[in-house]
Amino acid sequence: MRRFFRTFVAAMGILLMIGQPVSPVKAKSSFLQLDTDSPTEEYIKEELLADGDADLAVGFKNEGQRVVSADFIVSLWKDPAFQQIPFFKLRNATIRGDINAEGISIPFNIEFWNCNFLGRINLQRAHLQSFNMYDGLVTGAVRLNRIVAEEDVALYSTVYEQAVVLFAANIGGSLLAKDSQFKGTQIDEGTSAPFELWKVQVGQATEFTNAVIRGEAKVDDAKFGIDVKFDHATFEKAATFKNIRVGNLADFQGATFKSDVSFESSVMERDTKFTGATFDGDANFDYLTVDRFFYFDKTTFNQKFSFKYPTVGAGLILPKQLFMGR
Repeated sequence: MRRFFRTFVAAMGILLMIGQPVSPVKAKSSFLQLDTDSPTEEYIKEELLADGDADLAVGFKNEGQRVVSADFIVSLWKDPAFQQIPFFKLRNATIRGDINAEGISIPFNIEFWNCNFLGRINLQRAHLQSFNMYDGLVTGAVRLNRIVAEEDVALYSTVYEQAVVLFAANIGGSLLAKDSQFKGTQIDEGTSAPFELWKVQVGQATEFTNAVIRGEAKVDDAKFGIDVKFDHATFEKAATFKNIRVGNLADFQGATFKSDVSFESSVMERDTKFTGATFDGDANFDYLTVDRFFYFDKTTFNQKFSFKYPTVGAGLILPKQLFMGR
């Protein structure tokens, strides 16, 4: 009986030793490999390395297959294999999660075409060549404060559902946001306005033509190297453009200000145009400097406006078409 017991124990020990290498670790690793390297992500990698342009609508007819994680996008920006590509173009993708790339350095041009971001975009203090978005949607806040962009930052024809912040951003090229909607009305943590261009510096043109800005806007102390265009833009809340400097044309033709606005102590180094603009709140132009012509024809003021000590070089165009509403 005792010999049988020892034999039984020895046999069990051998079985345990034989079975020990066979564990669920390998199977789990294989599952993770499949989950991480999905066909969609592999397609993006191959296309970007080939010519810098990945269109998921070409590779995947089913929209449900065009979904990638935000972490995957950031991992590509950090991947040494992608450091030499000239462009990073992603089309027709849905990006889930938050883009967390604060302080990152990206040596190539980034473009997103018709992409939906189901989360935040955080590129604070990043150093970029260019960052461009076209015809997209961003559900979370966009933090581009203190970025350094050697070329353009384009936020074209895109819907931004939360705050957009470019505080103290330094943009060597142009800042472009024609036809975009900035729907955010709540201040993001650590910022001063839902739409914040405070202290931004733009080397070339700035364009917000036809933009809709639903939250308060703060553009104080900004420096625009050439033209700044907010023509036909709509400001639904208070807006401040105090102490801004524009290197050439300041164009606010046809703009609608539904609340108070201030351009106090700003300097426009060429012409300033408010032709056809509508001011539903109080308007402050105190201490404004315009080096050439200041156009106020066909402008409507429905509340008070103030013009204390302005300096206008060539002339103030203020014909009979300037309308006083209420």
